[in-house]
Order: sequence, then structure tokens, then C-alpha cells
Amino acid sequence: MLVRERFVRRVGRTFPAPLVAVLLVAISLLLRLPAVLGYGGPPAAHPFNVFEMAHVGAYSDIAHLYFRDRLWLDPTPYRDFRFEYPVLTGCFVWLASAVAGGGIATYVLLSAALLAACAAGAVVALRSLPGANPWIFAAAPALAFYGVLNWDLFGVVLMLFALVLIRRGRDAAGGMMLGLATAAKLFPAVALPVAVAIRLVEGRRIAAVRLACAFAGAFAVVNAPFALQASGGLRASWLYFFRFNVERPPRATIWKPLVHAHSNLVTTPLLAAGLVAILVCAIRARHRPGDSMIAGSVASLLWLFGIAKVYSPQYAIWIFAALALVAAPARIVVAFAAIDALVAVTTFGPLYPGFGPFAPHGAPLELQWGAYGLRQVATVVLAAWVVRERLLPLREGRAYRAGLSTTTGISRAPART
Repeated sequence: MLVRERFVRRVGRTFPAPLVAVLLVAISLLLRLPAVLGYGGPPAAHPFNVFEMAHVGAYSDIAHLYFRDRLWLDPTPYRDFRFEYPVLTGCFVWLASAVAGGGIATYVLLSAALLAACAAGAVVALRSLPGANPWIFAAAPALAFYGVLNWDLFGVVLMLFALVLIRRGRDAAGGMMLGLATAAKLFPAVALPVAVAIRLVEGRRIAAVRLACAFAGAFAVVNAPFALQASGGLRASWLYFFRFNVERPPRATIWKPLVHAHSNLVTTPLLAAGLVAILVCAIRARHRPGDSMIAGSVASLLWLFGIAKVYSPQYAIWIFAALALVAAPARIVVAFAAIDALVAVTTFGPLYPGFGPFAPHGAPLELQWGAYGLRQVATVVLAAWVVRERLLPLREGRAYRAGLSTTTGISRAPART
């Protein structure tokens, strides 16, 4: 353990973790630049998609939606066009396109710079949480695969700083930050019930109310200008995000072949039941060594991605952040990274059906399906592992390991750099 700790310190002095995260996001940008800079076709989404999918790893929602939503005209999301992402992500898109001044290359470069800053900020937040291992996130291959694929890093950094604030007892600020994170991507909302419930069972009712009200207030304040019409009622283009996600068919999950037309009837009860079970375990584990609020939030997030009817490859960024929060052992991190790499190469890389060395017939579609199924099973297993290791009653051997991690920080939390 001491040898590994010295090695981590030495690596950290040579390559600061935030810098490593930024470099990996830069690789993600480099994968997409040939398509962005080389495209000379009409300013429309379909021909650009055909062009960028001809380059390994080049696809990006950021670039695709630039053409689909005609962002060079500086439209306002939810007012001038409907947008299938929450409000703060829409604000991110509007700001980047407005500053870029009408060029796709400038727009993608600016978006990448902002997302790289989010990645560095996420590492800083993880370093502020006792028991976390920021290197799991900073060195995650997912940052190179998907850092500039979508805007998830924006939501991740907001969620991590929210957890930092809540853990430090700054409930109003933490609730507000969690509300902003949810307004960027809905996933962080699963942390709210865990944090509020633990405050309540601790007898800190005012803190619980403060946290919940700050969350609701922040979420409402950023959504209201886009949701409310001057004539009264809710704007249809704002409601589109919610309608889109309810009506969206399963994708990249086992629910597509199993219960395609009835996925909501299966995934919604499973999600709710799992979140309630995790919440109960987190409440019962509040006196255990470690932080049951963090562990409960992590397990809830992993369960969400394991059960959801739709999975997008960039969600791996959230999963690596979750593993970093609980300082998952290297064998678990490496195993998930290998599965995620298989997802990446079968979705955007040389094993994408119909592309690469297997063209013109393409790699077997079953390989892609297998990667998706393996990822989903692995995510459910990860959620169960967090519950078992961090939230269930301690047995003798696990009690020793948990006590060691809280007193020394050696077994679970390598030295932060």
C-alpha cells in the first residue's frame, strides 16, 4: 500500500490530475476536428452526419445539432426552436454559439474549451471529498471518447460541487447547486432524496427543508423564463424535453429487444423500487464509517443508468465520476473501462456495423448488441456493489476494511494530488 501511495504521489507531481483530464478532453476534440474542419457540404444535419460518420470517433451531438438547429443564426433554445435537453444545457449551447459568431469550427472549439474546464473542475471537486479517488475520473478513457460528444461534463461538475457543499453542511448552497445540476442534466436529481432523508433522520429538519427548498428554487428560477409564456401556460417547446423522454423508444439497452413497445411499464417501476431500496439502505447506514449520503447518491445514479430504457455512450462519464466518488478498486474500474471501450468502438469506431475494416457488410450487429447488454449488466452490478460495500450492515472482514479506509485513507482513497 505504501509503495502504491508513493507511486500515486509521484505521478500526481508530474501530471496533475486536472491537467490529465483536460488532455483527455483535448483528445476527444482532436477525434472530431477532421470532420468539423473538412466538411464543405451544405449546412444541413444529414449530409454532415454522413461525412462525420466516415471518420472514426468523429461523431458529436455538439456539431450535429449546430447544423440541425441552425445555430449560426443565433436562435434561442425553447423560444425559437424545441430542444431535447434541459434548460441549462440549452443556455450552454446558446452562449457558445453566440460567442462563436457563426462558425462551426469556432463553436466546437469554444464548446470543447468550456467542457475541458468542466472536467478540470470535476477533478478539483473530487479532491475536496474525503474518500474519493479523483484519478479514477481524471484518467477515465471516457473523457477521450466522449468529452466533446455531448454536454454531460457540464452536469457532472455541477453535481460534484453540490455533493461537496452538502457534505460540508452548506445545505442551502448545496441544494441550489444540485438544482442547477438537475437543470443541466436530470440525472443528479436522484441525490436529492438521499440527502434530504438523511438530514431528516439526523433530526436536522430545518437543514432538510433548506436543502429541498434551495433545490426547488434554483430549478424553478432557471426554468421559468423558458417555460412560461407571456399569455400564460407552459411553452410547448419547453415541455418537449419531457415529452421526448417519455415517448422515446428504448435504445442501446436490453429493453429494446425484450419489451420495446412497453418499456416504460417495466423501467419506471424498476427504477422507483431500486431508488427506494437504496434510500432505505442509505438511511440505515448513516452511522457506518464513511459517508452514506455520497454512497447512496452513487448507488442511485448507477441504478438509474443500469435500468434506464435509453443509454447514450457519454453516460460513461457519469459512471466514472460515480466510481471516483467511492474510490472503487482498480480491478472494477479497469473492467468497466474495457466494457466502455467496446461500447465506443462498436458505436463510433472501427467495429460500428457498416463501417471500418468490415465494410461494406459491416461488423456483426450482434457485437454491438452484446457490448450494450454487457455494459447494462455491469452498471447494475456496480450499483449492487456500492450497496453491499458501503450501505449494508458490516460483516467482520468488511468492517475492518471500512474502518481502515476511514482512519488511514490508504485502502480506499489514494493520496489526492
